[in-house]
Amino acid sequence: MAIIVGIDEAGYGPLLGPLVVSSACFSVPDSKLSGSLWELLDAGVCLTKKSSKGRVIINDSKKLHHTAGDYSLLARSVLACRSASAENAAEMFFPETVRDFLTSVGFNQYDMFNDYPWYYDLLDTALEYDRADTAIAGSGLWRAMKKCDVALKYLLTTPMDVGSYNDSVSLTGNKAVVLFNLACRHIFHAWENHSHDKLNVVVDKQGGRANYRDKLQKLFPYAKLNEIKQTPQISSYHMFEGNRSMKIHFIAKGDQKQLPVALASMLSKLVREIMVEHLNRYFDTLVPGIKPTAGYYQDGTRFLQDIKNAGQYPPPALIHRLIRQK
Repeated sequence: MAIIVGIDEAGYGPLLGPLVVSSACFSVPDSKLSGSLWELLDAGVCLTKKSSKGRVIINDSKKLHHTAGDYSLLARSVLACRSASAENAAEMFFPETVRDFLTSVGFNQYDMFNDYPWYYDLLDTALEYDRADTAIAGSGLWRAMKKCDVALKYLLTTPMDVGSYNDSVSLTGNKAVVLFNLACRHIFHAWENHSHDKLNVVVDKQGGRANYRDKLQKLFPYAKLNEIKQTPQISSYHMFEGNRSMKIHFIAKGDQKQLPVALASMLSKLVREIMVEHLNRYFDTLVPGIKPTAGYYQDGTRFLQDIKNAGQYPPPALIHRLIRQK
């Protein structure tokens, strides 16, 4: 069996809210490695809400989520996929709270939230999704994967809070380096857990970087690294170390070309939306009726001005944990 790991982010550009990087790992028959998982799993997945009855929507998260505070469609897809990773239908898991959800996708650094007043009740908050509809979609995907001998091995997320992000940008001097370092946690996780298989890691390409050789060599100093392909759209490498190997591909618009990358994009977006929703709830208690924000620069600036106009601008100690460096 071959392994495909997709890695993508949410929140690289905003002024407010976390940066989140996630990965989705699938095993597929060797003969299907070069094919499309959207086509292979067509009985259980689709690209649009219009055709989603009994199926899971997996697509670039930016095409599925547009309204701040309403993450129900993202939750349906991500949680249906998470449930479909069970060995059998009877073991499908449907989280009740944010803590349950984050734990199920490999996150346990809960101390991160302690210094943020807007996250004080985050972990115990109930998730908003239609469990019955999600279970139907998850069961359909589970059957489709079983029929094609495909398995979702894991979903993994690593949100970076604003304070940690600012500290990292100050240390590295470059937010692109911060993003790459966060993605490297997922690359290394795949290498540690699946490098004896036919492992392919696909990362959604960010910014104008074309060559990742030096970055990868620093991450894996003892590995031999061969360049497979270099174009403006894709940078591919083959890595060897002893009997371990991995192919890694950095692809422009990877969330539109590879299903695992699209699912990673959706997971990242869902985690970010849940956290930003709590930021909005907190400031609504201070400034009742304030228009919520998704945290992107222009609207985030408006949001901060609204808070300032209402006399509720945070003290300097909190600004470092609220506003991100550019």
